[in-house]
Amino acid sequence: MKKLLFILLNLLFIFECSIIRTSFGRIEGNEVGNYRSFKKIPFAKSPLGKLRFQKPETPDKWDDVLNYGPACMSNSSSTTSPQKWVDEDCLHVNIFTSQKCLVSNFSRVSQNKNIFQMSKNCPVVFYIHGGEMYYDSAVMFNDTILFDTFAKRDIVLVIPAFRLGIFSHFSVYDQSIAPNNLGMFEKKNKKISDILHALEFTKSEIHNFGGDIKQTTVFGHSYGGHIVSMLQFSTKINMDLSLFQRAVSMSTAFYFNTLEAEIEKTIRFAEHSNCSVPSTLAKKLSRNQQDTYIMECLQKIDGMELLTIQRSLEDADVFIRISYPKHATHTDDLSYLMGVHLFEKDENEVKLAQFYQEIFTNFVKYGEPGEGFERTNAENSSYFNINWNETFGERPEMKNEYESELVNYWLEDMVEFDNNVTALKNLNNSKHKSPRFYAIKTEDDQLPYMFISLFLIAAIFLSGCIFGKLFCPETRDRHLYIQLDGNDHDWNTVKNF
Repeated sequence: MKKLLFILLNLLFIFECSIIRTSFGRIEGNEVGNYRSFKKIPFAKSPLGKLRFQKPETPDKWDDVLNYGPACMSNSSSTTSPQKWVDEDCLHVNIFTSQKCLVSNFSRVSQNKNIFQMSKNCPVVFYIHGGEMYYDSAVMFNDTILFDTFAKRDIVLVIPAFRLGIFSHFSVYDQSIAPNNLGMFEKKNKKISDILHALEFTKSEIHNFGGDIKQTTVFGHSYGGHIVSMLQFSTKINMDLSLFQRAVSMSTAFYFNTLEAEIEKTIRFAEHSNCSVPSTLAKKLSRNQQDTYIMECLQKIDGMELLTIQRSLEDADVFIRISYPKHATHTDDLSYLMGVHLFEKDENEVKLAQFYQEIFTNFVKYGEPGEGFERTNAENSSYFNINWNETFGERPEMKNEYESELVNYWLEDMVEFDNNVTALKNLNNSKHKSPRFYAIKTEDDQLPYMFISLFLIAAIFLSGCIFGKLFCPETRDRHLYIQLDGNDHDWNTVKNF
């Protein structure tokens, strides 16, 4: 009887596993074989109207949620994967899981009593997309490959959206008017950015999708890898490891901009949007009042119009385009895992894709990539070289002396060069010292010399004046004759001074 009850409960749960209950309402997912996807799950209120440029707020309750939502506002010429559907109402997460994660966690608490609970234990990956916080999105990936990489291996994948461009980077000095960098920002332990808000939402709700928050890996590619690194090394975020425990930065691009530069961009954007403060009014307003004026003006303009202005400003600064003869090597690894920027693979790349999926998901699940990987040894600069060649039998393996020529150049050759330059400067300074007629003295010691110098200068000046008076007779009637060229002038003009 007990076994029958357990089976019936499991069957009931299988029937219901495409409908998930969260703290904010029920969500109906999409079923693809043994996999489930739950899309357009709001983790914050729609950032529209007066919420534009403001920190994300807790979402309202909702009814059933289906299919993908739009990408966050972007229209960049810097990407080969522009988004087909964009909208400001984009603060959603998309979650991919498996039936096993949803069902197998339905277990009996007690052998003696018919008490059951949801014991969530599937690892979680929280992916942050790249695009310099200017383009790309949470809805640009291939569902089939996401299922094959993650759900197939019983890993729950979470992909959050976050605001981009001017919608994220309206920058002013006073953070009470509008927080800078809404995509990724934390101030005084207040998590006010979209990404951190999505992480908190995942922490509180992922158990409903079969995920274990205590087995969470944050993963980012390109500028998303940059964000992951900032999260990983921050002294303010995730200090208790409650948000994530592992991190993967892939093809990371590190660069920063100053607040002053971002404010200058905002001012320039306001000018092109006809939202600059009129000069007559600016004289009467403080800086904060002027910033508020610009913000309120931009909040009234349609989002698509702001996006058009942003595109025009971006295109004005584009000078170089880079294309690859075969495919974009910067996104090879991302293609293997997420199905973006797909290309036709040769026999070696097919094997590399399978290998890449294995080592990545091994790290997510067990903390070690496996497949021959060993931790880096700083003494011999060891690294895991991933290569595959069916013809010559090459396979991924550990190697030593990572980029040895480049490392030696900076740590040895350039250090030696710097030492030689410093020695040469010291040598030249010792050979070409300025001649001195007296020993170096303190300022107090030099005061008498200063007075003597001033006395000598004054004596010479007075001597010249006396000599001129005695030996140079003064002419009483002095004339200055000026010749003027031109027919309109009086040629006989003479001025007396």
